[in-house]
Amino acid sequence: MQAAPSNPSVDFPWNVTNSGTNWWSVTTLQQVQDAFNAARTFENNDANTSGQAYVPMPMMNLTGAFTLAQWQALSAGERALWLLNDERVARDLLPYEGVNSAVTTVAQDYTQWLLDNNQFDHNLTGLLGGRLDAQGLTGQYSSSGENLAVHGTAVDFPVALAVYNWNYDDSSSAWGHRENDLNDSLVNNTGSAGSEGLIGIGLGTKLTGYSFPGCGSCPWEPAMIVTFDWIDPSVEINNCTAPTAPTAVNISRTGNNVALTWSGGTASLYERWHAVNNPYFTPGSSCTGNCAANATSGQNTGLASTPGTNYFYQVVAANSCNVKATATKRVGDFSFAITPGTAPPSSDLFSDNMENGSSKWIVSHALGTDDWGLGTANPHSPTHAWFGNDVGNLSDQFLTMATAVTPSSSSVLTFWHQYNLESGYDGGVVEISLNGGTTWTNLESQITLGNYDASISTGFNSPIGGQQAFTGTSSGQKETKIALGSFSGSSVLIRFRLATDDFNEGDGWDGWYIDDVTISQ
Repeated sequence: MQAAPSNPSVDFPWNVTNSGTNWWSVTTLQQVQDAFNAARTFENNDANTSGQAYVPMPMMNLTGAFTLAQWQALSAGERALWLLNDERVARDLLPYEGVNSAVTTVAQDYTQWLLDNNQFDHNLTGLLGGRLDAQGLTGQYSSSGENLAVHGTAVDFPVALAVYNWNYDDSSSAWGHRENDLNDSLVNNTGSAGSEGLIGIGLGTKLTGYSFPGCGSCPWEPAMIVTFDWIDPSVEINNCTAPTAPTAVNISRTGNNVALTWSGGTASLYERWHAVNNPYFTPGSSCTGNCAANATSGQNTGLASTPGTNYFYQVVAANSCNVKATATKRVGDFSFAITPGTAPPSSDLFSDNMENGSSKWIVSHALGTDDWGLGTANPHSPTHAWFGNDVGNLSDQFLTMATAVTPSSSSVLTFWHQYNLESGYDGGVVEISLNGGTTWTNLESQITLGNYDASISTGFNSPIGGQQAFTGTSSGQKETKIALGSFSGSSVLIRFRLATDDFNEGDGWDGWYIDDVTISQ
């Protein structure tokens, strides 16, 4: 591999590469490709860089590699990986090996902190090395680096713009970002031969009020921040492919003693957890007293036998991934209940853990062509959840209970969900109808746990513009409870509504997952 390339003699701004098209107006992959290729042509002919062994660089072929839909389906990290590696390989530099989940978490957490605290600088929450070590990477890498970029308005290709500016419009930073992108220090000693280094990308948007020290033109509304972190591993690191979950779990009880058996998993470690009167509990972060290596059974003795007590169990398959216990991935959220004593378990007006098909729900849409779908991605328990897609165009998608229920004065709607939605632009709400679905009302005022995140912008034709909603990222599974007592005695329908606007931000949004929905008596 060649040494790191020399820096250009002058900046080559994006609007020059696109014949005057400003960076915030770019909407197509062709425009992105044209910008990079114009800059590469400039660099090939630049006095500072011409004559080096890697010049002339070949042109980028982004449109030959992806359609716009394929590009939008990639995560922000995957897009950055492709662009950075195309830049590196064009200069005969070693490409990065892949995107790492721990590095991504570090980058995303720091991005969100900068937005939340109106800051823009490195090391404000500690050195990068300390943040990486806190994610379980202590002793796993020999070097690391970080780049930051901020865009003072919403753009369709924030990651592409950041990579471009770091490499071609960086003289004000003494080309430090470029030298970080195109560093030649990666040591090819781990992972796949011919590639080295793991990256993570953080991407976030703040709709209003973003300002940081030294910004003369702030506030920027909206503002977007891109954080790029990389490490050069010194040992083999991977993203910990999750083991296969147990497919059969059985419970038997003799007196106050419970025996669990399971089969079908492929983990090297199993964790056994139980909770009292809580069917949707989350297992702990360590396995003190509840671990069994290569086990297919476990015991729980001395249970209290108070009539009416419900015990719920989960058997969790785990993998250590050759990193640390803190990096363990868990799958197989299985819950089972027993009832010591004579009192029967309480019944619910409505209950669906999404494991018995779609018959309890009706899917429909008012705008666009997308509908909710039942699948196996991101369930709370055990293996299925409904999913609404955060599409890059105007849509209004409904997941509606098929049968009405009549709540009592103490009834509560409970559900678990996970979401990654374009913050402030796309969002989800829970609505109720008292007239068979003719009209619907947002249940915002009845939420008692797991509230909405923010208001949806009215600037891009969102069907729920101006309403509070679930938006942004839930950072994992989230429980929400909604009191239905004020509708006591009425026949009600509940629906989950996902609305997306006509502004395609373009990077890394997923959708909304719904699981384990109950309405208590």
